[in-house]
Amino acid sequence: MKVLIIIILPIIYTYKARKNLKKRESKVKEDWKKIDSLLKIRNDIIPDLIDITKKYINNEETLNNIINTRKDLLVSKTKKDKIKHSNQLTSELSYLFSITEDYNNLKENNNFIDIQNKLHDTEDQINKSRKKYNNSVSAYKKKMNGFPTKIVAYVFKFKPALVFEEAEKIKFEKPKIEKTEVLEL
Repeated sequence: MKVLIIIILPIIYTYKARKNLKKRESKVKEDWKKIDSLLKIRNDIIPDLIDITKKYINNEETLNNIINTRKDLLVSKTKKDKIKHSNQLTSELSYLFSITEDYNNLKENNNFIDIQNKLHDTEDQINKSRKKYNNSVSAYKKKMNGFPTKIVAYVFKFKPALVFEEAEKIKFEKPKIEKTEVLEL
């Protein structure tokens, strides 16, 4: 009977540990899919942003950098490359918005304000999803590196997940709404 328990307990533990690791790995993948879809949404907004800013800003280098980084992100196959290009694109967009502060005509353009608001909302969603993803990665890594689950992870070839480090945040300037006086008649 003791021999049977000695054999069955490790099998049960291995089964449960593998199942738990698969569950956490699936959660990481699910959270990444959300980020990936948000990155695609952001990428769809950028051409409109470029078209509008081109009309006002004479800074081809910055606009070309954004266009090229966007293309690099679109063709990225690995998660590591997507993270790298996404962070690079965030930095370049931040720089672009810092330049636009000097262009009052652009800042007053309704299309620019709409696109800026869409981009701001998308960036907020990306940041929230990034935090959720990183929490999932942390829980997965913690489970994966605990003993004796580490042995199960090694035997069944579970791979560690990448953390999506946060790049600098894009600084959006809030559109100024001028107060109008109401005249009483």
